Amino acid sequence: MGRIRARAFTLVELLIVIILVAVLAAIAIPKISDRWRFASESRWKAQLVERRRAIERFRADTGVWPASINDVGSSSAPATGLDDQGTSVSINASNWRGPYLLLITSNNSTVLHPRVRSIRYTYDTTQPGVGTLRLNTNLLALDGSNMGAW
Repeated sequence: MGRIRARAFTLVELLIVIILVAVLAAIAIPKISDRWRFASESRWKAQLVERRRAIERFRADTGVWPASINDVGSSSAPATGLDDQGTSVSINASNWRGPYLLLITSNNSTVLHPRVRSIRYTYDTTQPGVGTLRLNTNLLALDGSNMGAW
């Protein structure tokens, strides 16, 4: 009479499978993480372009820069804006065609970032950068560029 052997995986075979799964996960997870960051960075660039265009439309209509980023999203014409030197100038309400952008909530709008709790927009109201909107950070993007220089 022959003995019946039960078919099962040995400990070595199980360890090899576990190691292979771990190696595949180590390769795949950073790729997925980078795609999420790439999407986030693309969204921030698009938001910057959109907000900068709104600021430019405000200037084209009124002849002055908004005194605050909130003025771009205002439902009525602000009383004053800023000239290129950062001096307060009255706005002719009939030239204003806003709001130029919806969802502006504060002078420093928060943007989530995977490595930092938040990044803030900075809107410059002083010379020489009057009317300039940028991200307030020195973090590097996936393409190696400084996000604050976008």
